[in-house]
Amino acid sequence: MLRQYIKGRVMHHGCLLFDVNFGELGNALKVSKDKIESKGVKSVRSRVTNILPHLKQPITVNEFGEKIMEYMKKHYPEMEEYKFTQEELKIIEENAEKKHRNWEWVYGTSPEFNITREKRFTNGKIQIFAIVENSRIKNIKFYGDFFGKNEDLSEIENLLKDTKYTREAVKEKLETVDIGEYFSRFTVDEVVEVIVG
Repeated sequence: MLRQYIKGRVMHHGCLLFDVNFGELGNALKVSKDKIESKGVKSVRSRVTNILPHLKQPITVNEFGEKIMEYMKKHYPEMEEYKFTQEELKIIEENAEKKHRNWEWVYGTSPEFNITREKRFTNGKIQIFAIVENSRIKNIKFYGDFFGKNEDLSEIENLLKDTKYTREAVKEKLETVDIGEYFSRFTVDEVVEVIVG
């Protein structure tokens, strides 16, 4: 269970694993080889189990949900189901569009983190070290055994400062320069792949 308060926002999150394939779950949660150091909330690894094997009689996940509701109603008889009005649903949808589906609100205030990524291509290896703050590139450095006519990568590095840390935004910035001048025989997509993945 996680409860976090940030700048007037509350995030309350919890999971009930009913009948999960732990092999697939493990693959989904597998940490990449990229080195990421976050200054945000640390995750704590815990042992987990499914609920289904511990039940006396097997039931479906929907039946399990209904039993939770039965338990709540039994212990909290004053509890009543609330149904949103059309006006409330309209307000929720408008709020979702303006805020909860807005990149700045979802990602724009994320904690600072440092990331190291590298990838080897046919024409050489590129490695990046970046500091990302509020999901924007604060600083970035390139290293590797690639070659280019221009060995001064500060133009590229400065170009990417304050760019959203997304494939689309990084690609858009890199397409404004001749990438071959700095990374000979590399494509923009290859450089983007190293930076963002």
